[in-house]
Formats: sequence, C-alpha cells, structure tokens
Amino acid sequence: MVRQRILSRYLPTRPVLLAAGAWVALSGGLGVWAQSPPADRVDRLDWFLRQSARATELFNASRPDEALPILQQLSATCADLDDDGHVAITLADCLAALGRDAEARSAYEAVRAAHPELSARISEKVAELELAGPITDGLLNRLRETVRREPGNAGARWRLARALQKRAKILLDEAARAFQAVMASDPTVASLPAIAGYAANVQELADDLGAMIRRMEDRWGWARRPLLRLRECERDSDVDRTVWLGRFRAEWRTRLAEGTYHRVEIRLDEDTGEIGLAVEGKAIKLAPGQEAQVRRHIERIHALLDEAIQEVRTGPEPQP
Repeated sequence: MVRQRILSRYLPTRPVLLAAGAWVALSGGLGVWAQSPPADRVDRLDWFLRQSARATELFNASRPDEALPILQQLSATCADLDDDGHVAITLADCLAALGRDAEARSAYEAVRAAHPELSARISEKVAELELAGPITDGLLNRLRETVRREPGNAGARWRLARALQKRAKILLDEAARAFQAVMASDPTVASLPAIAGYAANVQELADDLGAMIRRMEDRWGWARRPLLRLRECERDSDVDRTVWLGRFRAEWRTRLAEGTYHRVEIRLDEDTGEIGLAVEGKAIKLAPGQEAQVRRHIERIHALLDEAIQEVRTGPEPQP
C-alpha cells in the first residue's frame, strides 16, 4: 500500500495497522493530538494519518457530520499527503450521506480529475448518488445504456432494478390519484361496485411497494447510509411493522375443481414471529417470498382491525 510505503520511509519505528479501512498509529490510537498540522515533515505525516483514521472511524460509525470538518481540514492543509485519494473520496461520501448532493457530486468529480485510476469507483458512487434523488428519464436511459454496454456488470443491473421500482412507485401513486379524480368527477362511475374500491387498491399497491423500497434502501443503499453492514442485511426488518394485535389465525374451506374440499389454516405465532401454513393439518413449508406475502396480508388485516378498534374507542358512548 502507498500509505504504508510512505510511513515506513519516514516513520520506521512506528508501526501502523489497517483497521476498519483506516490507518491507526499505535503510539497514539485514534486521538486527535493537534488542531493543525505540525511543521515537521514526519510529525505532519503522523498527524495526517491519525486524523484520517479518526475521520474514517466517525464516518463508518454513521457520524458523517463529525467526520466532515476533519476531512475538510485535511483536504485544505494536507492534500499533498492524500496520495491514494482516501481523504478526498471520504469527504465526498460524507457530503452525500448528509444530503448535500450538489457538493458531493462536485467533490466526486474533483477526485476523478485528481485520481483517474479511481474513475470506475467514482462512476458507481455518482450513480448511487443519482439513484438517491429523483428518478428521471435521463437517469433511467443512462442506467439502461450501461447495462447494454456492460452486460456482465451486476452493479449496473442492480441500480437499474432499484431505479425502475422507484419509478413504478411514482406511477402507481399517480394512477391512484387519477382514479380518485375520475370517481370524484363522475358519480355514475363512483357508484359501480367494481370501480368503487379500485383507487384504494391501486394506492395500496403503491404503499406496499413504497414499504419494500424503504426496506431495500435501508439495507442496500449507501448514498444516505455511510456503512453497509452485511449482517444487518441477512435478516428481515421489522421497521414497518407498527401494528401487532396478538396472535393471528385464519381458516378457509376451499373447494377444488373436482369438487373435493380441503381445510387450510394460517397461523402467526406472536412469540416467535413464525408463520405456519397447514392443509388438512399437514404443515406446508413456505418459500421466503411466499412468507413475506402472507406476512404483509396479515399486517393489512391487523391495520384494518386496529382502525376499527380505534373508531369504536373514540366514537360516541353507546346509549343505554
């Protein structure tokens, strides 16, 4: 590594460890021991490495607001020591995480100009930054073109898929509003049973997709989240499950085409959160996608029941 070669040249008696993506001087840990770079060349390099490590630690701890001023100071006073662009690119990452998109993009492009070898990495970061903002036709066309030009680029396909689902959410919201407008302007259409609840169903689809997108971006989108922890992505998130009324049990009597009947039962164990499906008492193993669908329908039913209960609680007192 370039940093290690520099350090061994100037600080042969001070070993350095690479931890959490940052260099940490053993003689002083992560502490900030000076407010400005020392004049001595060796001490200046040591100060730069410590400050860089501290800023990286703060950034990885989801504290970009604290890391940013340190990185700005390093960029202003020690840019000549940032040989691999680590400080510059982390500074841009902080701006992105703080939602300062225009500044972040300018900072990324400055890194690209100073470090052409990082161009591919910068392109991915800029694409992620764009994906965190409005999904425009121009962005979709660029993502599609990248996939066409680089069919083996899994990252490009991943970003295109995320962009398309965000656009789908926008279109579903617009469709729901359009249906609502039709029913509001035409009582005849609004009175038709097949149409009356259609706008609500479309809006429900939009809300479901929105919840899926939020979970996806919380786990995999980094433009607003400094550090991606894979262990957090391996398990399901309960962030959107705000309504739990207790144990759930539903039973159906289904009839097949040949005339036979079967008893189907779904249960949700409140203690374990596990979903059980059984046909005539025989347990059926659900695939992860199927379990997610069942769970979402249970959540909808719980939300409906909760709304009904709240209406009863807040309604007028029953007459004796």
